[in-house]
Amino acid sequence: MRDVRGVPWPEAGRRLLGCWVLCTVMAGILSLPGDWSSGTAVAPVVMTLAQWFWQRHRYWIAGGEPGVAGAIVAFLVVEAVRPGLRNPLAAPLGVAIGVTVSLAVFTIGSRWEAPPTAESRVHASVGPTEHGQADQPTS
Repeated sequence: MRDVRGVPWPEAGRRLLGCWVLCTVMAGILSLPGDWSSGTAVAPVVMTLAQWFWQRHRYWIAGGEPGVAGAIVAFLVVEAVRPGLRNPLAAPLGVAIGVTVSLAVFTIGSRWEAPPTAESRVHASVGPTEHGQADQPTS
């Protein structure tokens, strides 16, 4: 079994599916009568991704690029499709496509984390044994 670093593709795919569902729900809400802001489509998705990043994958080096890439793509998509679609539908579509790019960049970027050093491998191997005692590294 090989050592896979970073975010596994199936996990990123599940997160992406959840974000697309959120964007679809937000498109439905934004199409209701009322004065809705385009930021309403962005907030739940950004909060969901931020929570996932904070709880599961704190790859700080790979964490900045996806946000920038996703925001740029979302902005460009919204500006491109806004004339053809109504504004309430353009924002969730742009966010969904931006999230797709953002998760792809993060999943690929998280695999480029620095490999563990020899010292961290020794400390990682020290842990409780089957008798509850910690193994001591031999030097």
